[in-house]
Amino acid sequence: MDRLIIRIFDPENELSSSFKQFGDAEAIIYVANIASYDVELEGMNQLVETLKHYKETTHDYRLTKPPIILLLNKAKEFEEKLTRSPLSLIYSDYTGGTDLDLAAKHILELFVQLNLPGHQLRPYMVDLDHTSIQNLIYFAVLDSVFMECISKTPNLRKWQ
Repeated sequence: MDRLIIRIFDPENELSSSFKQFGDAEAIIYVANIASYDVELEGMNQLVETLKHYKETTHDYRLTKPPIILLLNKAKEFEEKLTRSPLSLIYSDYTGGTDLDLAAKHILELFVQLNLPGHQLRPYMVDLDHTSIQNLIYFAVLDSVFMECISKTPNLRKWQ
């Protein structure tokens, strides 16, 4: 690998609608606002719109090979909202109450279900602003690149 190309998709940022130019990416970093599960704008649920955009992005034939680093952002806000706006009101199949881990896993599963078979997904639940996100991206990319290198090294075995 001569160079590492990073493209960041943030559905709240209108610039990310031009993702089709990013076919040369080694990894996709997709930022999703996990706390938007109960937000309606112009009659559309924001998490549902994010999921649609995620599918459109990850199913584009130019972006089916690079691993996806999924940043489920605004974790603190998500945790606070669970008590006053139950996830089960939006997703009737959710039965975990206000448990943060169960609620986050439920939303993560919505992304996993949209993932193409064999497409590597590395999710992280975070609470970042624009300045601290750079450090997480750096380490997430290193982790994904490292895992990819290990998977391609024939003499390494997974520790059981």
